[in-house]
Amino acid sequence: MSLSDNRLSASRGKIHPAATAFRLIIFLAFAGIFTAIAASPAFAEAEIDGDSEVAAGPPLQVHSIEPVYVERGETNYMVTLRVHVTNNGDNENVSIDMAGKDDAGFILQNVRFTGTVAPGKSRMLMEQFQIRGETYEKISVWEPRQ
Repeated sequence: MSLSDNRLSASRGKIHPAATAFRLIIFLAFAGIFTAIAASPAFAEAEIDGDSEVAAGPPLQVHSIEPVYVERGETNYMVTLRVHVTNNGDNENVSIDMAGKDDAGFILQNVRFTGTVAPGKSRMLMEQFQIRGETYEKISVWEPRQ
């Protein structure tokens, strides 16, 4: 066994701070890219004259929001919420966030509605979610989230 073999075998078990820092930086960079992509809204956009600009006005017009079914459990409620929308955009795949607010205007619950609505058409979208009963009882209004 030569001297270089001893150095090679001894270095395999060591933790190199520079390599660890490099791996951490790469991991954080990929995590930042992933969260930026995952957090981007999936709202329908309209193209204007070939440019990828957002059309004037909201791509989805909300006509009504109402709970259609509430199953009251001991501590949690199962709520089905319905929203009537018109698609003013060019993409049939739509998404819109609704906020359940209390009397003071604090958001107590967020619900994302997704579905397909043909451009220029109206449709009801429904979502079902669980919420603590005491929180649901405090919600006084449902509004589109800005």
